[in-house]
Amino acid sequence: MKSSYRVALLLVLGILCGCNKEKQIIVPATTEVSGRVLIKGTARQASQYPLTVRVYKQTDPKNTAVGQLVAETKTDSLGRYRLHFERCDANTRYYLRLYAEIAQHFAPDEQRVYLETGENQCHDLYYIPQAWLKLHIRRNNALPEEELRIYVGGKELYTFKGKTDEILFCGPKPGNTALLITSGLRRSGTLQFSRADTLYLAAYDTSYQLLNL
Repeated sequence: MKSSYRVALLLVLGILCGCNKEKQIIVPATTEVSGRVLIKGTARQASQYPLTVRVYKQTDPKNTAVGQLVAETKTDSLGRYRLHFERCDANTRYYLRLYAEIAQHFAPDEQRVYLETGENQCHDLYYIPQAWLKLHIRRNNALPEEELRIYVGGKELYTFKGKTDEILFCGPKPGNTALLITSGLRRSGTLQFSRADTLYLAAYDTSYQLLNL
């Protein structure tokens, strides 16, 4: 009787252990990504195809430029794409990038779109068209020691002393996009005033803007 009880107990334990092993099996989460490739600021598709869309796994958390290719596809004649991949690690970030350069557009591979793994999602990707700016700086009532600083797009800096009537040609800049122009006047190192102007740059064209300061 005792031996029969032991056999039954071992069978129950075996079944329970088998169930626990089944529960420990982790099925990789499948992520499906789809969307279109468009010209920024429009509903128009990119002018050439097929274009390459890739998914990368970020292999170095401190260096976003380092990634491992995990999926790749091509766009169809309507600029649409669809791909899927399996997530191997829930703590790893995955991102989407567009490849193939088009004339008069910025290189698309500088952009990246981070993905929510394990979910079906839609992400439109954009080519940013180039534009140019003719910026006219004018300041009539100025002292010789005054310094005028103009920041175009946040990083591009121009400095003028005293009376100013200058024209700057800037570009290429992102087209179909609002460009922020900030200016500040200093006298003896002290800020006298600052100003911010926003100018919309039409793609493939040169926009004119007068700053009368």
